[in-house]
Amino acid sequence: MNRFILPVIVLLCAGTAAVCDDELSPAPASGSFAETLQAAGMGDPAAQTRLGAVFLKGEDAPQDYSQALKWFRKAAEQGDAEAQCRLAEMYYNGWGVEKNDAEMIAWLGKAAAQEHTESEYMLGFMHYIGRGVEQDDAEAARYFYKAAVKGYADAEHMVGVLYYSGRGEEQNYAEAARWFRKAADRGFAAGQHMLGMLYLRGDGVGRDNAEALRWFRKAAEQNFASAEYTLGTMYRDGRGVERDAGEAAAWFRKAVAHGADYAVSELARLEEAENKTIP
Repeated sequence: MNRFILPVIVLLCAGTAAVCDDELSPAPASGSFAETLQAAGMGDPAAQTRLGAVFLKGEDAPQDYSQALKWFRKAAEQGDAEAQCRLAEMYYNGWGVEKNDAEMIAWLGKAAAQEHTESEYMLGFMHYIGRGVEQDDAEAARYFYKAAVKGYADAEHMVGVLYYSGRGEEQNYAEAARWFRKAADRGFAAGQHMLGMLYLRGDGVGRDNAEALRWFRKAAEQNFASAEYTLGTMYRDGRGVERDAGEAAAWFRKAVAHGADYAVSELARLEEAENKTIP
């Protein structure tokens, strides 16, 4: 899965600093860290990338974006594709450096030229939303396919989105279902939710409320707010399950807790109706 902080593209929602180069921060004197540090200091790009990841994640050493940036840059300048992607990530999120879309795109391009899968996906996404480049659905589709055919679930989901929406591809619900299923089978929550929506509506697959419910539950188990909301609507309306206002409210609350502001009004209506029934 990609590590950029991205908006998740979900259709059919039932309701959608200056760079520092200081000395290394104090870190545990573990053998693996010491060995990585030594190899990185000697110019090994793979070790430099690993060291950058240590500082980015703060796992074997205190989190330090400036140090992560430093070591990713050293490796990226030697042509390490993973480091180039991580450096792009730093520019995208503004971690240890001011956000810079031009730098982000440049480093993604270098990594994608080496067939780095996540970078191919990310370039597709930047073309899809028009960040750092002109919005271009055809170019987005080209990069998404490059990553999707290698089994990258995020990209498989986005190919499904393109086929469903008719952006960059001729609209084809059956193809959308095929690609959403690929992502769903890999455990990608957005793909699971979208496959559930196709079963719920009968788009590209036979309408099947039970199958829809199964995929919504799989996504909801990962705290995917859109799926939690949709489950709430199914219990509210008695679609594929017995109508149950209490269960609907429970799912709406989970959706709200996970950021689905659009579930607030549904929850309020249920609570208001419940209050009216109390003598």
